[in-house]
Amino acid sequence: MQSVTRRFIPDRNTWELLGNFTARNLKLKYQASVLGFLWSLITPLMQMLIYTVVFSVIIRVKVDWPFAVFLLTAQLPWIFFSSSLMMGASSIIEHGNLIKKVSFNRSLLPIATVCSNLINFGITLVVLAGFLACYKIPVSSHIILLIPALVILALFTLGLTFITAALAVFFRDIFHILEVILLVWFWSVPVVYPIHPDHLSLLNGLPEKWEWFRSVYRLNPMVDMLEMFRYTFLYHEWPPPTMILSLFLVALLTAVAGFWIFRKVSPNFAREI
Repeated sequence: MQSVTRRFIPDRNTWELLGNFTARNLKLKYQASVLGFLWSLITPLMQMLIYTVVFSVIIRVKVDWPFAVFLLTAQLPWIFFSSSLMMGASSIIEHGNLIKKVSFNRSLLPIATVCSNLINFGITLVVLAGFLACYKIPVSSHIILLIPALVILALFTLGLTFITAALAVFFRDIFHILEVILLVWFWSVPVVYPIHPDHLSLLNGLPEKWEWFRSVYRLNPMVDMLEMFRYTFLYHEWPPPTMILSLFLVALLTAVAGFWIFRKVSPNFAREI
């Protein structure tokens, strides 16, 4: 019984190693840069500025809130998600020499990638908080939704990061494929356009023959995962309990499946790198 318990409960050395990998990822990301961690704030701000000009001035996407705030509520979690997948894909390959020489839990590498990006995400929430204060958008009791929203998104991201990290060892083309997938995925989720039925939405007024599209569109789990953050900061209403439960189950299953796939192929990493 003790041996089984030790397999599933990380010991002190495991936590220390995870902390070291996470800290290393953060240091390498901003190594030799003058502004350091300020890039965590500057990057989303510059992206927000570009998208705001394009979609509120040129294309004129209409929303019920200041467009910059509307954009940030989904843009910031999307940056966390996409950055984790891209960095995670190279997490095993970049530590090839270490994997060949030292025996340790390989799953800590993609986990550390998600953890470091989660820290960056926490830093960028300062930007969102500043814009909420600037536009005098109140923070209600629905802010508690931030906890399940983060847990669900982190689990889902971790599961996919396990998969991309494992695939990249055997198929190096995954980096190029992943870039294309994330580009298409970005435009298929409500980052720059609204979909809430009680507000201005691009899905409102669909022709009857296209009503099926609304249901198919919501099958994309990232749609409602990003909407969870808008429920938290903008909608000030509680999402349907079934939505939270279904998202949690999808995220949990993705995390378990990703971990299983990773552990299944990890013994071959040293040979393939």
